[in-house]
Amino acid sequence: MKIYGIAATDDNLGIGFNDSLPWGFIKNDMDFFREITIGNPIIMGSNAINWLKGKPLPNRHNIVVSSQRRDVPDGFILCSCRNEVLDVASSLSVNGLAFVIGGAKTYKSFIDDMDGFYLSRVKGSYEANVFLEESLLDRFSKCFVIDDCIDVLFTIYEK
Repeated sequence: MKIYGIAATDDNLGIGFNDSLPWGFIKNDMDFFREITIGNPIIMGSNAINWLKGKPLPNRHNIVVSSQRRDVPDGFILCSCRNEVLDVASSLSVNGLAFVIGGAKTYKSFIDDMDGFYLSRVKGSYEANVFLEESLLDRFSKCFVIDDCIDVLFTIYEK
């Protein structure tokens, strides 16, 4: 199975502000995320449940990793450790892919398992209190860039 990180950041690598996206809703970014992740297992930390408002993303296996949490809302799969997540994602993946969708600690926990990273860079700086560590991307090579010339720069990184 191949595992990819997928995130949207602003120019300062901000990925979240108080359990939401700092820039709000940007259609082409959401469409990109949906197109890439649909039908695949998605891996997230327990805080992601908050920004999803307790509702799993449709047409995906929503896997939550947490050693503290004992229950999750319907539609989420709770795993207590990294190895359990990898086993569950592998068993649920139809096409051999899974995506880590955040947050910051979850990206860091799974970085050694990732084969690449899909990054949407939202143009501008926004108020954020959660950031993607830039050093996480250092292990990958930039292999494809799409600039929509409006508000998002899409970059695909591979090992």
